[in-house]
Amino acid sequence: MYCGTCLRDNSLAAELMKQGHDVTLVPLYTPTLTDETNVSNDKIFFGGISVYLEQNWALFRKTPWLLDRHLTIRAGLLEGKGGGGADFEWEDWGLFSWPARFTFEGRDAYNSVFRENIDEQIAGPMMRVYARIPLWIRRDNWFETLLSIVKVDVGINRLTKNQELMAGISLDWPDEDIRTLVGFIGTAR
Repeated sequence: MYCGTCLRDNSLAAELMKQGHDVTLVPLYTPTLTDETNVSNDKIFFGGISVYLEQNWALFRKTPWLLDRHLTIRAGLLEGKGGGGADFEWEDWGLFSWPARFTFEGRDAYNSVFRENIDEQIAGPMMRVYARIPLWIRRDNWFETLLSIVKVDVGINRLTKNQELMAGISLDWPDEDIRTLVGFIGTAR
């Protein structure tokens, strides 16, 4: 959805920046979507869903600031099974600033799926805890931008019994890149 206010504010901020003014365009409830280069801040000041929950349920109005800004609760399908998780994100460590995400996930374990030869040999839920940190955070040129999508994951799998150390590298594409890729594929048809 393209918003007329977003388009107007983005154009105005871009022109003021071109003239040399110090301008910060901060999205309030949802990210801005424009047809030109987006000059708004990456961070959303008020999350639209958070504002709705705080207005309608007292529980969400009483959450501490630490949890309100940094904790995400999610549920759905994890590896094809019903489950959920909690993510805690932190950027400012006092002496240095480096984003990190600490995650706890749980899902129903695969037990004796003969057709696909899968048996995790776990009675109950499959639980894991891990940390995800970016390999690089600066984005001054194309190479640093490419490095910034690479994330390093380290954690423990199977928390209940027979714990396993897990480590890996993942690619975490920003939404703008996926939106651009889908746009290119659509115009290529």
